[in-house]
Amino acid sequence: MPDTNMTEIGGLRTEITEVGSGPEMLLLHGGIPGVVPYCGGRHLWGDTLLDRLAARNRLVLPGLPGCGGTEAPQGGPTIDNIVDHAVAVLTARTSGAVHLVGHDVGAMVAMFAAMQVPERIACLTIVTSQALAPTGDGIRNLTFLSPPQPQWTSESQRWAYERISYSHFHIDSALIDASVQAAAATTPAGEDTAVSIFQGKNRFLGRARETGVPVPTQVIWAANDPLVNIDHGIWLHRIIAGGQRRSQFHLINRSGNLPFREQSEEFLRLLTSFQDGVAADT
Repeated sequence: MPDTNMTEIGGLRTEITEVGSGPEMLLLHGGIPGVVPYCGGRHLWGDTLLDRLAARNRLVLPGLPGCGGTEAPQGGPTIDNIVDHAVAVLTARTSGAVHLVGHDVGAMVAMFAAMQVPERIACLTIVTSQALAPTGDGIRNLTFLSPPQPQWTSESQRWAYERISYSHFHIDSALIDASVQAAAATTPAGEDTAVSIFQGKNRFLGRARETGVPVPTQVIWAANDPLVNIDHGIWLHRIIAGGQRRSQFHLINRSGNLPFREQSEEFLRLLTSFQDGVAADT
């Protein structure tokens, strides 16, 4: 993958990677440091998956505000200003309708972006999102109980990834080094960010039931995710399917919260099949 570039988007210095050619795909990562004890960014997706996707898509991968090299908005990141930034990236760096993919908090951001500008979204993929699923925060709090100190070291980042994974084989030095480097450029989010995510969940559930999700949507869940169980994903899909006929639910076995890393071949198959199916249906 090419090096990340820095540019100003939506009034924020933004870390962004653009690579490949073909239908445009915007990928929004999870892992906001301070909300979780690991630091997300482009590195979460893994170069193996991104190289395969770039062979058939033009990929746009921004860092979320407050993650790595993307600066945080004044007052700190909230769901509302992260969504505003994602829409600004969509407007500034893509043209036409894109396939939008979001993991965890990035999935909540992707959902609100799709609701805000549905004419710019060809289809939406939600990936293992505790932030978006109809559940509380207790499981996450127990999963990440008593992280190693000091935080944001190689040891603490490895511990966090091991806690959310089914298998540890995908946790390589490239992931750990990139996470530590991103954390060094980041001020961890405060309590206001976590509160805004909880409020965003309630707002999404209300809007989904009242007006529906306006774009074709698939939910990709993991069978062994310690943060959200299978029922959480099924209920999320039921809520989406109640107002969106073109919706799908897929479960990936032998995977924790990062199925795009642990089962990258199956994830790639589901992602591209949905994209192709929606394109053929339009």
